[in-house]
Amino acid sequence: MIIFGKTDVGKVRQTNQDAYAYTELGGGNFCAVVCDGMGGHVGGNVASETAIAAFQKQISLAQEASLQERDIAQLLEFCIHRANEAVFSRSISEPSLRGMGTTIVTVMSYDGQSYIAHVGDSRAYYFNGEKIVRLTKDHSVVQEMIDHGELTEKEAEHHPYKHVITRVLGVDSDVSVEVAPIEIAAPGKLLLCSDGLSNMLSDDDLEEFLKRDAEPAALCDELILCANERGGNDNITAVVVAL
Repeated sequence: MIIFGKTDVGKVRQTNQDAYAYTELGGGNFCAVVCDGMGGHVGGNVASETAIAAFQKQISLAQEASLQERDIAQLLEFCIHRANEAVFSRSISEPSLRGMGTTIVTVMSYDGQSYIAHVGDSRAYYFNGEKIVRLTKDHSVVQEMIDHGELTEKEAEHHPYKHVITRVLGVDSDVSVEVAPIEIAAPGKLLLCSDGLSNMLSDDDLEEFLKRDAEPAALCDELILCANERGGNDNITAVVVAL
């Protein structure tokens, strides 16, 4: 297992409000997380960095207490709730940060158990060696319209409400977290990303990149370069895991 991540400010934004982290847990086990902050010039990056720090702290504590004794699904949900509390508490205590929030997407694999958890529209994909599978469904207005048959996937790409999400970490004292088991295996690849990547590259585009016989570091570089070449309209973050 090889894991690598990279983030880039893009071509339009003045600051980078994305953040990411990953932890290698030994024996091919790992946890990776991506956040995309929102909330003004300062608030967005504070939200994402605060969420990442709180999330990683809980993963570290769980590792020290022996992950073998933990239910991975419950652990991820617990970690995201602690991240939500950290962001929300800071927004309450610092008026300049009031209303800040962030998306979050995370995948954890440990001793044959693999789970994904997310809030918002940051995404995760799995490439099984033949095709790409999107592991997350956006918590967004346009996704709800797609689900209700009001929009096609193609129409949603340019809808004016495309960036309006329906679940955000840190805006309220509690948050609904979507958690699900996933099946992943070598020699597949995982991709976690912010919408600065998925808005610039289609699922088919991402599949073509993940098909390449390249190390995760090179893939992250290539993905971000392509997103910037297509406009770089937002911050861009990618974490790639080669299983």
